[in-house]
Amino acid sequence: MQLHLTLLGAPTALGFFLCQGAIGAPSSAVVQLPLTIIRAHLYVPVALAGQTKPHWWLVDTGSPWSVVNIDHATQLVRSVSGTQEKSTTVAGRACRVLVNIGTIVDGYHLGYFDFFEAPLSGMIGVKLAPGMPDSDQFETGGILGVNFLAKYGALLNFHSQRLSLHAAIASATGRAGLEKIGYTYVPIQVTAVGRIEVVGSVGAKSYSFLIDSGSPKTILQSTIKGAWLFGGRGDEVYFAAGQSFRATSSRLAGFKLGAQDVSATVVLFAKLPDLQTGFSYPMGGIIGEDFLWGYQAILDMGGHALYLKPAS
Repeated sequence: MQLHLTLLGAPTALGFFLCQGAIGAPSSAVVQLPLTIIRAHLYVPVALAGQTKPHWWLVDTGSPWSVVNIDHATQLVRSVSGTQEKSTTVAGRACRVLVNIGTIVDGYHLGYFDFFEAPLSGMIGVKLAPGMPDSDQFETGGILGVNFLAKYGALLNFHSQRLSLHAAIASATGRAGLEKIGYTYVPIQVTAVGRIEVVGSVGAKSYSFLIDSGSPKTILQSTIKGAWLFGGRGDEVYFAAGQSFRATSSRLAGFKLGAQDVSATVVLFAKLPDLQTGFSYPMGGIIGEDFLWGYQAILDMGGHALYLKPAS
């Protein structure tokens, strides 16, 4: 079996902060919308100012920045008066940015934002979405990355399969209520280069892990030392950076995220590409969608928290 992981590397801290400079005063009202699963990825409908209909945008906590499909950006610049783009250089490469564009998520106007432009069809694919008419093509409009999710205080609830914006549950009452029904609180932070970091451990050694909703699978560094409970057959894993590595499935004794013991979880082990992370400890791996679904995760960006509860 071949596994395809969407892992977007951040070349420099500039890539994260460039899009933080969004202009406009978005509404502070809570926005709640369902997360739609298409080919093992999470999507929400987003329309940019000047578009007559929304497109599916990937919700990707593994991407530090947010990206618009370059074909869509070009069309808007050509057809909508006042739509602008600018050029910048990131890690020696020229990049285009769609500037100060109105953003509408599931019909809710969220104000203005800057998006990097990139050809996304080859990265995510243009496929028919499940349940859609044959005449309605699934065309990826873009990626909602960490800078967008952090700006709007996003909450991803994998138990209810919903995305909420302006909806932090960081209060003591919210945390206490979740702990009362069996959730474990695990602190997170967004690093200077836009990575969502959760600190875990294997035995007595601490590691940092990337929370990546764009990765279908959880994959740990093959160099982690620990007690292997069993070994599975090898799979090939592919990364968006164009690299692929052989992986082995297994469990790892003594594996924890915060105070939550997750050693019963089957994960993949492989060599991971080098990433700029800004992590506090050596990178232990990627926490993907399979793990987040399996632990009914609630990722609270505004409250800097990850809540985990093993599925019964």
